[in-house]
Amino acid sequence: MYIGADSHTGAYLYPIAGGRFSAGRLAESVLFGVNATIGYMIMLAIMSFNGGVFVAIVVGLAIGYLAFRSGDDDVAGVVVDNSCACA
Repeated sequence: MYIGADSHTGAYLYPIAGGRFSAGRLAESVLFGVNATIGYMIMLAIMSFNGGVFVAIVVGLAIGYLAFRSGDDDVAGVVVDNSCACA
C-alpha cells in the first residue's frame, strides 16, 4: 500500500506498513498530535509579548535546527510536503 499520488500531481509516494489502523499509522498520528500541541504552546508563549520568552524560543529553534535538520540534505526517507515548520 502506498500513500501519495501518481506523477500527475508530483507528490511523493512512500510505503505504509499495515492497513488503515496499523501501529505505524497510530504512532504517526500521536507524533502529529504532539507536534501540533508543541506548536500551539510555542504560539501562546510568543503571544505573551515577553521579550525573554521570544528570544528563548528563537534561540531554541535555531539550536534545534542546527542539531537535527542541518547538514546532509540528501537523507533518504525524509519527505517534506509542507514548508511550515509546525505542521
